[in-house]
Amino acid sequence: MTTITEIRNQSNRLPAQIELLAGMFFLLSLGLFAALGVMIFTNPTLLNAERTPSGILWSFISSLGIIRPMGLAFAAGLCFRLSLALRRGNVAAGRWAVALTTWAAVLSGVTALYVFGRALIDNPTNLLQWPFERALIWIVLLIAALAARRFSLYCLTFFTGDEPIPSRNTRRAWNLLVPTLLVIFLIALNPLEQVFISSLTDAAFARSDAINFVGLENYNQLWSVRLDRTDCERDTANQCVTELDENGNPVIVYERPRRSFARDSEYNVLRYNDFADFELFGEHFVLSARDDKFIQALGTSAYYTVFAIVLQFTLGFFIALILAQRVRGLGFLRVMMLVPMAIPTLIATQFWDVMLAPNANGLINALLLQLGWISEAQRWLLDPVWQVPTLVAVIVWKETPITALLLLPGIISISQETYQAAAIDGANRLQRFFTMTLPIMWPTIGIVLVLRTMLFLRVFDLFWVLVGRNRYVVATYAYDVLLQEQKLGYSSAISVTIFVITMTLTIIYMRRLRIDES
Repeated sequence: MTTITEIRNQSNRLPAQIELLAGMFFLLSLGLFAALGVMIFTNPTLLNAERTPSGILWSFISSLGIIRPMGLAFAAGLCFRLSLALRRGNVAAGRWAVALTTWAAVLSGVTALYVFGRALIDNPTNLLQWPFERALIWIVLLIAALAARRFSLYCLTFFTGDEPIPSRNTRRAWNLLVPTLLVIFLIALNPLEQVFISSLTDAAFARSDAINFVGLENYNQLWSVRLDRTDCERDTANQCVTELDENGNPVIVYERPRRSFARDSEYNVLRYNDFADFELFGEHFVLSARDDKFIQALGTSAYYTVFAIVLQFTLGFFIALILAQRVRGLGFLRVMMLVPMAIPTLIATQFWDVMLAPNANGLINALLLQLGWISEAQRWLLDPVWQVPTLVAVIVWKETPITALLLLPGIISISQETYQAAAIDGANRLQRFFTMTLPIMWPTIGIVLVLRTMLFLRVFDLFWVLVGRNRYVVATYAYDVLLQEQKLGYSSAISVTIFVITMTLTIIYMRRLRIDES
């Protein structure tokens, strides 16, 4: 068979079949771009929008959304890039063309069956009301996709050389991921898009008020934090006023920022509230925020997440090391570890609520009083000092077995011959742990950290049941803003913030721990 290189040397042209295949994907990309343009420039909402940047943007997002235009633009760009690769005679591009046409045929067929299935369910007897024209469109697309796939397979015979192994593995991985991505697209992306669009408005919950586009104002209010230096309050003699604290020691009284600024200042107009103060270099500073409850909830979430991960991971790793040993009684221990996991979190928190009762009748207080570790009953869930440590202890009890079981396969997979060889070379247990166990366990450790971080950052039920409105985390604060203040747009902005923080930390874990490379 004459190769592409030989044909190019003879006529400086590609085979006509490959030229036709590349042209087909080029025309497809132009068609998708044209469909995107028609969808935008013929939209009645967009045509009747206010001729301001914010009005046009809101009309575009509210009528077309974000996912559909981005999906069309991405598909058009992908087809255009594939056509260029085919023009270069890239054999990997030829196989990608087969894969894309195959998935196009599958999606067209499934959609046609779905349209007929919905029609059969909605109108099983009245054939005249069936959406034949809608199904016919997908059937035509199915036939076109099958024809394009057959032609792509035929064009593969005109390519020469072997496809690189990384390209082959990448295509195989994407083919396996497509079903999962489609499920995510259909189930998760549309609600996420609606939440993000809602976060750009002042929409109210359970009210029929008019919805106004506010852009990033909700996010601006969430993240507006400022640092101010304040002076002490002075008496008539221009001396700093002092007062006695709980221990009888004199402390300087400082001005409240709201009173020290003018009424028309940014601080008072935007309604900043101070939530923390500290001394630095002999000066007194105050931290203020437009939404001090959110900043405090974010700090509580970070505090809870860090300490819960550290304790749970440390204990889970230690338990996994024990479970990996072949000694008697470990079977019973593994069964007992499943007990906290078998109890639903909502029910477990109710048990702990009773045991942490703020009097001597509570099981925890009674036990500690009997052991002499405390002199009086503690208000574990009411004292701000003890609230987060107590909740960390509860979640460590509940979730540590899961962490141990996630780490256990990675530890078991390390061959004992490797440890024996290291021991012969003179490495002690501690050296074997840091030079062998940890490096081999990095992928498993990274996955566990990602899963635990995502779980703890969006914790809701534990805080809501045990402390309620006495201590917010970002999830409970978003819930309270939605139901109590009925601010759907503002609550959506908090939810989007949780998602962005979680995804950012996940990417950092993936990059720093090199999970994908491992």
